[in-house]
Amino acid sequence: MLRHALALGLVLAALVAAPARAQQDTTGYSLSTEGFLSGTIVEVQQNDLCRLSTDGSCRDCDCCKGSNLCQGVHLTLKTGDRKVDVYVGPWWFVNQSEFTFPAGRLAVVLGSRVKLPMGTVLLAREITIGSDTYRLRDELGRPLWSPRFTN
Repeated sequence: MLRHALALGLVLAALVAAPARAQQDTTGYSLSTEGFLSGTIVEVQQNDLCRLSTDGSCRDCDCCKGSNLCQGVHLTLKTGDRKVDVYVGPWWFVNQSEFTFPAGRLAVVLGSRVKLPMGTVLLAREITIGSDTYRLRDELGRPLWSPRFTN
């Protein structure tokens, strides 16, 4: 009887853990590359990392390692003499959250640097503009638009 209860417990634990593994962030956010970056917002883009087909879908997602980074909102931040691509999140999450990123404003971004074939991207965890702080990921870097947070 104890063996059956233990076996049932292991099966239930595996069923519960499987969706959690499937929902892990596949974009490569790493706390080991996390840091702050401040700069001026010079541009806000949507769906602009890859070439888009006529229906708006990404044709070259292999440049994004199969992730959805090519289908989201990006900020171009000017810091000194260089420009940095900051991935904010999926457009629907940004719109639903009513985040605003006015060009010309100073932004402080807490995020993780990720190297992709088309260049380095800063995956934002938090973006502060003036007195507004927009949270995009939890303290472990997991996206707040993930089903575990939106259900």
